[in-house]
Amino acid sequence: MFAVRSYSSLSIRLLPGNLDEQMKILNDIWKSIVPDAKFNYVCLRRLFYSLYHKEEQQGNAIAMFSLIAFIIKLSWHVRADSAGDYK
Repeated sequence: MFAVRSYSSLSIRLLPGNLDEQMKILNDIWKSIVPDAKFNYVCLRRLFYSLYHKEEQQGNAIAMFSLIAFIIKLSWHVRADSAGDYK
């Protein structure tokens, strides 16, 4: 009926509760349409959380390195000023 390579992705919003039953129904429908293709799925909520969490970690790392650079620059400035070498 359909060529296996004719699909790319499909987004479906499921009703709250009874996720296992809904996934079984979707799997059965998928197999009736494209029996040779594997039914793969990703929970978008988990995917988005994972991406957000990685960006949050990167932001924290950048903030930490910025703070370290500021402290190094400040300590250099204080030492140079106390030695009279600062211009």
